[in-house]
Amino acid sequence: MKVFISFDFNWWHANTQAADVGHKIAQYACLPAQLKINGRVFASSFIGNGLDVAQMRAAAGVDPPQPGHSFSVADGDNAYKTWLGSKPYMAPVSPWFSTHFGPEVSYSKNWVFPGDLLWYNRWNEILTLAPRYVEIITWNDWGPFIAAYKAGASKPDAYISEDQIIYWYRPTLKSLNCDATDTTLQDANNSSGNYFKGRPNGYETMEDAVFVVSLLKTAGQIKVTSGGNSAVTYQAPAGAFAQKIPMGVGKQRFELTRNGQSVLSGISSRDISSTCPCGIYNFNAFVGVLPFKTFGSLDSQGLASLTAGLHVSTCQPTPTLIATAPPSDDPQPMNNPLSSSTPPSPTTILTKTATTAPPVSTPTNCNGGTVANGESSNLAALCDFSCSQSYCPPGPCKCTSFGTPGWSVTPTKPPGCPAPGLDDTYKGLCAFTCARDYCPSGACSSNCG
Repeated sequence: MKVFISFDFNWWHANTQAADVGHKIAQYACLPAQLKINGRVFASSFIGNGLDVAQMRAAAGVDPPQPGHSFSVADGDNAYKTWLGSKPYMAPVSPWFSTHFGPEVSYSKNWVFPGDLLWYNRWNEILTLAPRYVEIITWNDWGPFIAAYKAGASKPDAYISEDQIIYWYRPTLKSLNCDATDTTLQDANNSSGNYFKGRPNGYETMEDAVFVVSLLKTAGQIKVTSGGNSAVTYQAPAGAFAQKIPMGVGKQRFELTRNGQSVLSGISSRDISSTCPCGIYNFNAFVGVLPFKTFGSLDSQGLASLTAGLHVSTCQPTPTLIATAPPSDDPQPMNNPLSSSTPPSPTTILTKTATTAPPVSTPTNCNGGTVANGESSNLAALCDFSCSQSYCPPGPCKCTSFGTPGWSVTPTKPPGCPAPGLDDTYKGLCAFTCARDYCPSGACSSNCG
């Protein structure tokens, strides 16, 4: 077996340590295990752009392989499989990977890998390859796929015990501009020299799509409605099947039918939004499943930590991995936010402390609130802003704490109106918030004619 050094330039400094890299290559170049191509030392790097290659070569004292020879990834894979022979192979499986750090770290950590349908595709490849071992990098195994792998099967179909629809998507379109409030736009003390600002590096590789994997015992018809887009209906065969649907802003609806009868249906607990989540670029995936499952969620202290370092003050984090199914298409209006017949939303955990306990009689002063059960999460920031100042209209919002408002903004601008395409649910909120210089473009407009 031959090995080579792969230098991680998130640790090494490409602009100052070229000689050190060369010396490290020289240290191992003469050992019998060193991989050589045509008698010349082979080394690789993770990132590494900006390295003084001439200085590195001089310090290494050995020649690299000649340029002009083309070696594809497949060539490398085939050579490795040939070397393995009958030896066991540990295959890695990597899921969705997105990270978004700014100047709080001293190296470049603002990028996203093209995940989209990678998780589903990789598991099918694992079943085809059938390696002795599988290493799942920072994730858990995946239901019928791991069962099929352990059984030596090439497909997961026989290990599907119930109908399921698994879906995932990013919370916004990749074109959404969050530069005004994102946390990565400040200059960083970054010695690596490749610090990325704004949208994560690699964002353009991502698709604006809702990804749906059906795990069905028998074939059925699946209907997906993404926001304001027209519904997409397709035939899904028995077994595991993947489909992608163009994403649209708004609620995400999913339904499985057979012979005209609904088998599974539901609305995702997270909308696709036209506003920046907590003011930042968020290229993580939200994952949901039908039938709905019970998940744990962060407590209020953990949720509150998610607001650290944000450049907006109207973000109230709430869990989206819900304990019960989200509301149906026709939620009942909440006429009294304190009514004992209306249980509190399982999707909301308070991150503010009420200044006084809610009185027994109907209170008149609200000093904190959030979006009401069944309403779009696009209303969350508006409700948070307005409810904190005693304006908490029932229907779109619900009051969660009562007492003297902790702050008040004097109206200095004209009232706003709902953004184009939005209904009158936003009317009162936009009038109130825009007059107080908070008029988010994804929800409200100041051009009201």
